[in-house]
Amino acid sequence: KLIDLSTDIHIDWSVVKCKIVKLLHDGICSIAKDYLKTCEPIVPEKCDSTTEEFNMTLPFQVAIKQKPETIGFGLGSHGSLSLDFACEEDAELTVDLTLTLSYNTKHGIRFFFDHSPMLSIVANLDFENCDLAGSIIFLGLDVTAKAWVDASVQVYPPNVTSTHFTANANVRTGFNS
Repeated sequence: KLIDLSTDIHIDWSVVKCKIVKLLHDGICSIAKDYLKTCEPIVPEKCDSTTEEFNMTLPFQVAIKQKPETIGFGLGSHGSLSLDFACEEDAELTVDLTLTLSYNTKHGIRFFFDHSPMLSIVANLDFENCDLAGSIIFLGLDVTAKAWVDASVQVYPPNVTSTHFTANANVRTGFNS
C-alpha cells in the first residue's frame, strides 16, 4: 500500500520561514563577526504566521592602525649650525557603515541606508616625540613637539523630502611643543 504524504504530513510554513530567517541572521553574524560592531537582533524578535517583514541592523566597522617608520633626517652641519630631526608617527583609519537588511514576504531581500550617519570615515595622523636637536654656535638645542591631523567625513541618507545624500567633512590640526 502506498502512503499519501500530502495528507499525512502538515508543514507550518510560518515556522519554516521564521527558522530560515533566524539561520540567515546567525549566519551573517558568524561570517561577518570580525567586521560587525555588534550582532543586532532581528526586528521583530517574535515571529509568527502574521509576520511579513524582518529587519536586521548591520553596523559594520573596520579599524586600521599602523605605525609607519620613523621620520628622521639630518639637516646638516653649516658652520656654527648643526641640526637633526626625528619624529615618530601613528596612523589610524576607522570606517563605519550602518545599513538595514530587510526581508519582506512581498518584496524579498532589500538593503536600506536609513541610519544617520550611514557612513563615517575618520583618519588620524599623530606625530609624537618630534625632536629637533643640535647646536647653534655654542648653544645646545633640544626641542620636543607633538603634532596631529584629524580628518573625518560623514555621509547622511536623504531625508523624507529629498533624494540627495548629505556629506560633512572636517579637518583639525594641532601642534604642541
